[in-house]
Amino acid sequence: CRLSNLRWDTRSSNQMDRAKHGTSNRNEQHGACKLSSQRVEEMRARYAAGGVTQRELADEFLVSLANVSLIINYKSRKYA
Repeated sequence: CRLSNLRWDTRSSNQMDRAKHGTSNRNEQHGACKLSSQRVEEMRARYAAGGVTQRELADEFLVSLANVSLIINYKSRKYA
C-alpha cells in the first residue's frame, strides 16, 4: 500500500473519486442490478410515449411494479 495515495477527505469527495476512477457501484455495476441503462431508458421512453401501463412494463422487463414506478418517476436509476 502506497501511503502517498491516501488522504483525509469528506464522504462526498470520496464518492466523486469513486465515479472518477470507475470504482463506483451505481447502476449496472451494482451486484443486484437487473436492468441495463439502455433498458431503463427504453422503459422510460415507452411509458412516456403512452399506450403501455406500468404493470405491462413490469411483466415485460421482469421487475416489480414498484420498481417500474420508481424508475419512471426518477426516484431510482436517476443516472441511467
